[in-house]
Amino acid sequence: MQAHELVRHLATGKAAEVAERFPSDLVIGGDTFIVHEGNFLGKPKSEEEAKQTLLAISDETVEVISGIALLHTASGFEKTFHEVTTVEFRQIPETAIEMYIKTGIPFDRAGAFGVQDMGGRFIHAIRGDHFNLMGLPLFRLLDELYEIDPDLLTQSLKD
Repeated sequence: MQAHELVRHLATGKAAEVAERFPSDLVIGGDTFIVHEGNFLGKPKSEEEAKQTLLAISDETVEVISGIALLHTASGFEKTFHEVTTVEFRQIPETAIEMYIKTGIPFDRAGAFGVQDMGGRFIHAIRGDHFNLMGLPLFRLLDELYEIDPDLLTQSLKD
């Protein structure tokens, strides 16, 4: 199974769990992978793993792949999609990696970095949806919701 297929599958599983309890609501489920040279980069479990991950992506490019599932149990509606954002990293000095690890932040981040925190300093360029780096491809999600019901967006702007 390809990364984009797996991430959509996992997003569907998460959404389905919630949709069972809220069958009349549109449920959004998501999951995100960081992929570097064909390897999935999860949340590091130790300081050494965090350091090795950050050294591996230093001066490299990774893909952030998010899968999203939209489910509405009552109507039988189901749609999944995925979004890919490419991230190019700067050369990360080992001292900066060590300081970042001491904050504890990398242990709660797939790939040991977060664009929304100090890890954002390590990023040279982003191609794609910036919000995807935080696990929710917002622009694509809004496009998909607009396709379902164009009034959703105009109504939310009025409220």
